[in-house]
Amino acid sequence: MSEARQTELLEDQNTTLDSQTTLLTAQNVLLTTQTDVIVDSQEEITLGIKSINTDHALIHMGYGLGFTIYKTLTTGQVFNWSFKAPTAKYAHVKDIQLTSLGGSIKLALLEGVAVTVDTGTLVPLNNLNNNSLYVPTTTIKETPTFTGGAAAWTIYALADSTNQTTGIGAFAQNENKEFVTKSADTYYVLQATNLTTESIPIVISGFLYEESQGLV
Repeated sequence: MSEARQTELLEDQNTTLDSQTTLLTAQNVLLTTQTDVIVDSQEEITLGIKSINTDHALIHMGYGLGFTIYKTLTTGQVFNWSFKAPTAKYAHVKDIQLTSLGGSIKLALLEGVAVTVDTGTLVPLNNLNNNSLYVPTTTIKETPTFTGGAAAWTIYALADSTNQTTGIGAFAQNENKEFVTKSADTYYVLQATNLTTESIPIVISGFLYEESQGLV
């Protein structure tokens, strides 16, 4: 074999070795990345895989929103709040909780309403991730003027005035239940009704998020 041919073969072998080295380097980078992902997903103490539910993830992403309303309803009083859906998104109402003291309260979300005046006091809708810059467009306001409407859903907090017991009602009986509103500033009305002959303090708290597709 000529010296020139031997040199050519050695060069080919070196090229092959260089390619294999490059491939091994890439595989090592991939393995390192995969190892880092596994380590990042492990709890520090048990080394178990970290897991959070959807609601928790939405809060981390900056889309989880919460509100709390305190109100005292007089005997037989009906009190309304407008609930205006987002301008270009859909509100996913994950949960509404109703608590009453010493009497029974009905809380309904009315759909199909025509709101003509909506200038009441705004209920703060808070982003539950204080690091997020996301600004929601859902609004909740007191004492709207409206006509029409039918209950999309209703919950009750049942309590005894004699013994001053606490009544609790919740919209979401499981973590998969939610109510998805329409979009384009569609109005709803949140309506609380005192079913007793006493003045009853109530607390309404809610959790929701906004997203751009109403079917997911």
